[in-house]
Amino acid sequence: MKSSKITVNIESVHNKGEDAHLFNDDDYSDVIVIGVFDGLGGRSAGYDEQTGGKIASQKTSETVQEFLPQWYGKLNHEMVREMRDKVYTTLKQAADKNIRPSRLGGSLAGQRLCTTMALASIPKLGELPTKYEVSLAWIGDSRLYFLSPEKGLQQLTQDDLEVKKDAFEMIREDPPMSQYLSADMKKNWQIHFKLQELDQRGCILACTDGCFQYLPAPWEFEKLLLNTLSQSEDIKRWEDSLNQRYQDIKQDDVSLILCSMGYNSFADLKQSYEERLGYLTEKFDFKNKNLGELQTLWQEYRENYEFYLKQEEKQEIDQTIGEINRDSVPSPEIISVSSENNEPTVDPVVEIIPHSDEENKIPNNLELAKVNLKNNNIKDAIHDLETVFADENIDSQVKEDSRFEDLGQLLEEHLNISDRDLIANLHYFIGWINYLSNNLVKARYYCNEASQYYQSKLSDETVTNNYEKKRKMQELIHNIDNLPQISEGEN
Repeated sequence: MKSSKITVNIESVHNKGEDAHLFNDDDYSDVIVIGVFDGLGGRSAGYDEQTGGKIASQKTSETVQEFLPQWYGKLNHEMVREMRDKVYTTLKQAADKNIRPSRLGGSLAGQRLCTTMALASIPKLGELPTKYEVSLAWIGDSRLYFLSPEKGLQQLTQDDLEVKKDAFEMIREDPPMSQYLSADMKKNWQIHFKLQELDQRGCILACTDGCFQYLPAPWEFEKLLLNTLSQSEDIKRWEDSLNQRYQDIKQDDVSLILCSMGYNSFADLKQSYEERLGYLTEKFDFKNKNLGELQTLWQEYRENYEFYLKQEEKQEIDQTIGEINRDSVPSPEIISVSSENNEPTVDPVVEIIPHSDEENKIPNNLELAKVNLKNNNIKDAIHDLETVFADENIDSQVKEDSRFEDLGQLLEEHLNISDRDLIANLHYFIGWINYLSNNLVKARYYCNEASQYYQSKLSDETVTNNYEKKRKMQELIHNIDNLPQISEGEN
């Protein structure tokens, strides 16, 4: 029993399910492929007596199944880009033929045949190596997990949300997704890909949100998995027990595929998780806990649960800072060494001006803001930008700085979020960026939008800087009104 699998596929309403899944074991010599797809949109915008969500998840699953063989079941960046285009074309052709433009509102406005996806290509292992890699591809809020015998359940993929939320917050909120597969998906919506390095045996899981969203805490999902495992005598009984448990508690469609790796037998697998289950049972009891106590437990549980998510974020930030530092090193053409006295000489065309430590933080914060926006960490991006646009730094910003152009576009891409406080902050910084870029008409519009919102919130004592931001916006509007009007984009 080097690898084995469990499948859970439950409809919340009989014959009305909108999830789909795939499992390919025998088709490929080197890998096992697992995947889940969660159709979105409820009963809207379908055809042939099927909902749009059902059609989307089924067609996407079928398209991926047909697409994988040419790559022998393996995933890489190039293959995932091609897969995205193939799925989009398939959904668009089906929608254009059978469905009028979408009338859905909210986060699905203008979208037809929508679905999430979470896909893993898992190496077939003989003897478990010291380290191995699992290929992951996902979009939306379906997830891939690693169930470690030592560290427990660990989330491998970050949900695509308009505003980033952790797993504990997600249970109590239902934020809209920032992207998913659909017949009308935007050009910048892409399937994520990464190679996940692992160094121990365990289980890989692909799950739609019905598996975890309606449990009272993130650790309750792990306890459900391990409790049913401990009560089972073989893999089939574990699968039956999981299906029955979800049948009893379902509030949504449930699709889960679990693939174990590196075990000699079911008894070996079961024994490896016994100590972990004992720890969870003793330490993480949900009953009779108020919200504050649950949050304290979450802070302890999340250290291992978010290990791979934090690792990925740190790598991306370190890479960005490294690129900034490399770009900041003067080129050999600017600085040379005198052959006579070994003292540096400066090209007379270029003047090198020393910068303060505070000024040197500005490029870093600009780039970190871009990284956080790309990862939908909007609050973190706003924190970075507050440093850039602080009073003591604003005079050092150069008008028409090319660094602002991409940042302005990223900020505008997030204006479809539902959080009004965050939208006002986005308006605030978009106003500043367009002012510095001499796009004065656009700058005035966004400054005015932000100013009006801050004015409406002046009575809210929980937000201490509403007055200050309103004042800055009004000053900027005054400055704009007293400058010669320059057409949009003109220098």
